[in-house]
Amino acid sequence: MKREKGFTIIETIIALTILGLIAFTITMINPLKKSYNQKNMHAVDFQLFLNNIESTKKHYFLYKIVGGKLLSMGSKRSSKEYQMYKNGEMIILTGINGGFYPLLDDVESVSFKEVKKHLAINVLFTNGESYEDVSSISYE
Repeated sequence: MKREKGFTIIETIIALTILGLIAFTITMINPLKKSYNQKNMHAVDFQLFLNNIESTKKHYFLYKIVGGKLLSMGSKRSSKEYQMYKNGEMIILTGINGGFYPLLDDVESVSFKEVKKHLAINVLFTNGESYEDVSSISYE
């Protein structure tokens, strides 16, 4: 009798089981990644926002905080005055002479307060995430 070359039924079942486990693992990883990313969707945006306003190139300092919603500050580098506030769903920076610079998007609310002579910022995003930090910006 001549022996035919090929896979046995046991080898085929083992190969299908391994492929099934790999496919199951791949389908379970994607929903976990999506749920993690949605929970912390604006964490990087908030950190970039803080890095932008704390930049040594601009070197901002506080003038005053008006009602916790409007921030007046100046720049030691350019000797200009600026205001930061929420407009629509954005936090923007405006110059006294006009123009604006969008800093952060998808914002539900923002509040500014003073903590030990430094600026504390609390931002609530439209998806419910909330971040708060005390910046290095202080009074002159």
